[in-house]
Amino acid sequence: MKEVLQKKTLFVVIPLLIALLSVFVLSGPASSPDLHGSTLAALEEKQTTVLELSAASAAASAAITLIPGDVATPIADKLADLSSHFLLVLCAVFLEKYLLTITGTVTFSFLIPVSCLLYVLYVLFDWKSLRLLAARLTAFGLLIFLVIPASVYVSDLIEDSY
Repeated sequence: MKEVLQKKTLFVVIPLLIALLSVFVLSGPASSPDLHGSTLAALEEKQTTVLELSAASAAASAAITLIPGDVATPIADKLADLSSHFLLVLCAVFLEKYLLTITGTVTFSFLIPVSCLLYVLYVLFDWKSLRLLAARLTAFGLLIFLVIPASVYVSDLIEDSY
């Protein structure tokens, strides 16, 4: 009985230490812009590119409308639509920049500690579904934390290749 209690104590203390480490040590640096400096710089570059493309398509649309007659009007309309699509891409880039630091806070201040507490409850009460939920919550937190840097890395690889 004493052995089982010592084993359970270990499986309770370690997740609690991980939760405390996550909140007090990892949360700050994970949400720091310094950690994501290269990713933020790449997003700034993409933001500039999208702004230039949006301005170019709007200017081309305006220039085409100056052609006499209605022959070029559909082309000008398509270029104007393209400009609005570039603005959607620009909004996505802005959202990525903000989420880059926010997801670090959410993951290491909330999701990882909650998953550790769920695992402790699993150890204490032997509810199998809590173990699965804790694992999924941890995986989800790490995925949302890593998805933007990974997507920027892949985007940069594609951009460098072509």
